[in-house]
Amino acid sequence: MARMINAGRVDVTLSPFEMNPAKAIVVEGIHLVPIEGIKIAIAGSRHWPVSKIHPLGDEFYTALVKGIEQLRRAGIIERAYRECGFFHPELAEWKLLNPSSN
Repeated sequence: MARMINAGRVDVTLSPFEMNPAKAIVVEGIHLVPIEGIKIAIAGSRHWPVSKIHPLGDEFYTALVKGIEQLRRAGIIERAYRECGFFHPELAEWKLLNPSSN
């Protein structure tokens, strides 16, 4: 996508915001910068498949749920999303083009 933008074949692409002052991404020497003031939410979720038939499936699932809850309570999950740019504190006031109807 970066090469297509650089070649003038497309105008925009969706990507996460980087945690640098320009919020820019550099791909193969091509600098992609956000359109200032606007953002788009992409619906989705994260999943971990766990086998119901594996002999340790129930034990693994219980440990996984416990571990995720500990990470959530400690704020580690939210911090990880913030640090990777998924939740970007500087963009709180930017206009969301596709707000959820929930």
